[in-house]
Amino acid sequence: MADNPLVSICTLTYNHNPFIKECLDGILMQKTNFAFELIVHDDASTDGTAEIIKEYKAKYPDIITSVYQTENQYSKGKRVMQEFVYPKTKGKYIAICEGDDFWTDPYKLQKQVDLLEAAPEYGVCYTPANILHLNKNLTEEFLREGDPTIDDLIVNNPICTLTTIFRKELLLKYLEEVKPENKNWRMGDYPLWIWFAIHSKIKYLPCITATYRYLEGSVSHSTDKEKKMLFSLNTIEIREYFKNRYNVTPPRKRYLKKLSRIYFGNRFTAIEIGRWDIIKSELKVLLKLGYLGKYACLSCIYIFRNSKKIREFLLRRFYPNIYT
Repeated sequence: MADNPLVSICTLTYNHNPFIKECLDGILMQKTNFAFELIVHDDASTDGTAEIIKEYKAKYPDIITSVYQTENQYSKGKRVMQEFVYPKTKGKYIAICEGDDFWTDPYKLQKQVDLLEAAPEYGVCYTPANILHLNKNLTEEFLREGDPTIDDLIVNNPICTLTTIFRKELLLKYLEEVKPENKNWRMGDYPLWIWFAIHSKIKYLPCITATYRYLEGSVSHSTDKEKKMLFSLNTIEIREYFKNRYNVTPPRKRYLKKLSRIYFGNRFTAIEIGRWDIIKSELKVLLKLGYLGKYACLSCIYIFRNSKKIREFLLRRFYPNIYT
């Protein structure tokens, strides 16, 4: 079936024993009038995940290509998808479903491919998804409707990666032009969607096709305050890179408000660990917004009332005429 696949589906797994069967079943149930392939990369799981993949590989040898690591590559700083998975893809389109997520619509691929085949100006198609909070046993909908523009993407990321399908030719151009392996980015998908929005259109298909599992302790949902803060602040670095390199000019106030919210959400963690450079960056954003009036400054001084260095910095920077 997958001798000439139109779509290559990429799945990364690591200790996903409780979830991997549901993930693989959601992919293999796809009803299409074209061939697709599934490339599964197991990053040296220790919980039996690899054994489950081998069972599925034996049942679907013409569809599944499996890669098994003996040492965890992610912990070595490897770009797993870029180094081990993308090079094996044969399809015109690429879809992603990580081993702890799953697709729920058997016509997901068919709907999206039909759209992209009919509209070559679109580089990506995505849909809404359900979010399953395992620790709360709660499911909610991830819904942000509309085709996002570059201005939208540079401010907010409405795209849930496991719902996407995108053109491989554009992916290869992105990897060649941006060289994300040389960047200190803590996420692989968000910069990709921004780049796609610069070089093509992005299509929103209004039907739920998948479920995203929200797992505490994952890379994007770390329980470590500092790691969580750095992951969040890294999105500012990504935004600034694309703004500067590609002359992206989102609405100024909207963009600054977004940066302000990111900094505000990390303010107290930054205080706890003594990252005053982050506080300084937040103050600069507030100043640009015109929000750093006397009340805001005095509030900051109150927060830092036991830090003479920070209090003096605030007064010197924003009230030089009254600083003594």
